[in-house]
Amino acid sequence: MSSNPAQPAAGDMTPAEYVKAMDALSEPSFWFEAFNAYPQWVINLLCRLRTVHNWIPGWSLVLGHEEVREALSRDAIFPVGWGGKMEEVTKGEGKEGANFVLGMENDDHYKASYKQLAECFPLKDLTEHITTATAKRAGEILASKEPGKPFDAAQDLMLAIPAGLCRTYFGLRFDEKDDVLFAKWSLGPSSYTFAIPGETPPPKKAVSDEGAWHLRRIIRDSMAAANTIDLKTPMDRMMKKGLPEKQVMAQFFGMVLGFIPTDVLAGGNILETLLRYPKFLERARAAAVAGDDDLLWRCLREALRFRHINPGMWRYCPEGHTFASGRKTPAGKKVFIGYQSAMFDARRIERPHVFDPDRCDEDYVTFGVGQHWCIGAYIAREQITQTFKPLVKLRGLRAVGHGRATARRFSDIFPISLPVVFDK
Repeated sequence: MSSNPAQPAAGDMTPAEYVKAMDALSEPSFWFEAFNAYPQWVINLLCRLRTVHNWIPGWSLVLGHEEVREALSRDAIFPVGWGGKMEEVTKGEGKEGANFVLGMENDDHYKASYKQLAECFPLKDLTEHITTATAKRAGEILASKEPGKPFDAAQDLMLAIPAGLCRTYFGLRFDEKDDVLFAKWSLGPSSYTFAIPGETPPPKKAVSDEGAWHLRRIIRDSMAAANTIDLKTPMDRMMKKGLPEKQVMAQFFGMVLGFIPTDVLAGGNILETLLRYPKFLERARAAAVAGDDDLLWRCLREALRFRHINPGMWRYCPEGHTFASGRKTPAGKKVFIGYQSAMFDARRIERPHVFDPDRCDEDYVTFGVGQHWCIGAYIAREQITQTFKPLVKLRGLRAVGHGRATARRFSDIFPISLPVVFDK
């Protein structure tokens, strides 16, 4: 038990207390929202002036499209810095933690771990377990909603559906009624693990520790209940391999952390963007009505370009690097790699401020590039597309209230509430 009654030890919070603690960290921040929601006006200006900036103490800003792709493709030169945190959140009391592919260097351990994941989460599962299951559940959720009565699209769809897939597809054992709670448990450790280096405020760390404790508990319960004969789920297949507990824990903890928070962010940001730009929504709706899933995905991906999952990701640059363009990042800098600016760089992107679903794939860095390209990209694409397909078909879909659609966000990042309404 914690000696500080105001900050319970991990596992001590009731679900209601956890949600309350998360809500306390979800108060809107005007300045953060002003920059983080639609930061093109800042980063585009910086990118136009120079594609790489080194004037911020301790940091290098890599903003140009070509430089961003090069940085993401050079993992040895620009290594990630959250491997230690991955080991921290996956370990329990008296146990060892382990790293996940998102935090690894490209070595033999990484290659073996990646192979395990590819074998346990094969592409052949997409149609039955992701596409069909998501379409069915999204349709059922929206069929239960009444025209003219608001519902929370972030909670009912963006949080609940990916969490449900962790239960029905991944093979994690928890009750359906806890889908949204399970998703919220994943957001705390995600915001902690991938945050820019610095001291984490105690309330935020407490939410991270509590969420990580519950994820570990559920993964261990699921490991114990796995069926190593029928091998119907990735958990069954992983347990069949006879791997050490800490390695299985890291694999599934990492898959949850890479899946739910990312899709919550993507889904919430896409929906907020579609609601703020009715013409974007109409393009997506026409694709959904026509049953053109490929075009619908391209509309959603283009909406995500206007508000990406985050403006950028950070890396280290221990030895320094000179880009093909001649721009340099000095040794010892932390590096901000601008996903958002790369997809709006007029040197490479034609008509960057125009909504164009027919852009070529090379214009996007939606799922990253290189070694740390999103391992769950195909799952994410199918889940997001099938979640939005019945949603954007709703006539008169709009945010509740007046003004622009604005989601309430945990830690200024993850959309956890966005009420909408539609017409009959």
